[in-house]
Amino acid sequence: KRAKPGELRDERTVEALIHALNDAHWKVRRNAAVALEKLGRGEG
Repeated sequence: KRAKPGELRDERTVEALIHALNDAHWKVRRNAAVALEKLGRGEG
């Protein structure tokens, strides 16, 4: 079965969204870790 151009574009969009979500998730986790460290040292 040959994929239509639209289907391929949708698959790429989904992949791009997943990458963006993973990147955002990693940044949020890193920021949370930094914030917790600051709170632990009484800087927050």
